[in-house]
Amino acid sequence: MAQLREGMTSAIAFSDEYICLASFVSSLWSVTDLSTVFLMIKLYENLQKQISVPIALNQAQIWLRDVSKKEFLQWTNRLNLGNNWIEEIQAKLKVFNLDEAPFAHPVYWAAFCAIGQ
Repeated sequence: MAQLREGMTSAIAFSDEYICLASFVSSLWSVTDLSTVFLMIKLYENLQKQISVPIALNQAQIWLRDVSKKEFLQWTNRLNLGNNWIEEIQAKLKVFNLDEAPFAHPVYWAAFCAIGQ
């Protein structure tokens, strides 16, 4: 389960939403929707390898930090995204060269933490 808003608001919200979960992912601050979506997709791809949530998240964060624009576009093409997503991605990334890492800044990936297993 991905928590897209920063932090927890109360113990009641925690117990109602997360009881019986072995782990969950939360953010420490607000992060752009675009980078969050792709970090979560990569996280779930990693989880299919039968690794723990913290390790899968860490690998997804490293990937998002290091992926070049060229590699990112190749990866997103394999996801079969709709035209709206493709247009948004192209608009956001047009200022980057193909070899640049558009999500290298920690603001895009460092906010997330895995809690639990």
